[in-house]
Amino acid sequence: MIRISISCGLITCYAGLAAQSGASIPVGHQRFDVGRLLERRELMASSNGDESAFTATYGPLNTTGVPNLGMSERVEWVRFEVRYERGAPPIVHLPYAELDHVRAYWAGELDTLLLAEFGQSMEAAMGTVGTGAFAFRLPRAEMHGWVYLAVESTKPIQLPLFLLSEQEYRETQDQRKMNAGTYLGIMLVMILYNLFVFFSVRDRSYLFYVLYM
Repeated sequence: MIRISISCGLITCYAGLAAQSGASIPVGHQRFDVGRLLERRELMASSNGDESAFTATYGPLNTTGVPNLGMSERVEWVRFEVRYERGAPPIVHLPYAELDHVRAYWAGELDTLLLAEFGQSMEAAMGTVGTGAFAFRLPRAEMHGWVYLAVESTKPIQLPLFLLSEQEYRETQDQRKMNAGTYLGIMLVMILYNLFVFFSVRDRSYLFYVLYM
């Protein structure tokens, strides 16, 4: 069993069968890599539909990098267990946009809930945090349960999953926007410079370069 708990401002991870002590990561300073703790549903003849996925057999992926399930024509199910204290629930972030359809479920002691639904094939996402972000909050009512992801894609399925606090997620998104703004700013400067050179020397190659950019 794998348990992830949030307490006293720390995210602490435990591998139940391992003899090693858990690693402590301060909330708001680092994000915790959940992807390496994922379990994948084993392929069974009777493992069809959403309901059977919650009672199916799962096995660890045993990966140290980004989980890569490869190409798949079927719905791939993965899960991980979460435990956290009362307060602001953590956010699950999947910063990989090349997925067609993802459904995120919460299976707790009280109920099984559809938390979010998103992907490239959807016109509008449901239950996500922010606009265009593959991220969702865990429920407040229960603080211990399993997060299940049903993933469909015509491209290789990669799952770089992270568990973050609200503050850390905002900082991550702010940094992403800053990087995008910096890139656009550099491109704008290059366009203006090449236009200036074009009008100065009348060399069409600079104009073609601007159109290419």
